[in-house]
Amino acid sequence: MASYDDLNTRQIWIVGIISAALTAVTILAVQVLYFALLNWHEEAKLADAEYTQSIAHIREQEMTLEEYGRDPETGSIRIPIGRAIELVAERSGAEEQNKPPTNEKATDDNDET
Repeated sequence: MASYDDLNTRQIWIVGIISAALTAVTILAVQVLYFALLNWHEEAKLADAEYTQSIAHIREQEMTLEEYGRDPETGSIRIPIGRAIELVAERSGAEEQNKPPTNEKATDDNDET
């Protein structure tokens, strides 16, 4: 027989489990919100950022690939990259034409013996 000072343990268990679940869901929701805001903030910061020094350095390098010049320190000559590719292609084509023909049949005959 229950008296007036007995605790309702079933109700305490239900309230405890619901409270723990609600706390866990709240913690996860706050984490998701935090990482979403952090990602949004980083994207906004990168969109507004300017890298003037590195952009200027890259443009300077691109210009050196497209023009003739001479390095005063080493004395080496610089030509545009497109022209360099043409010269290499011409040289490799000339080397292919000057190459003596190989006698593949003679090497095959030697392998059979």
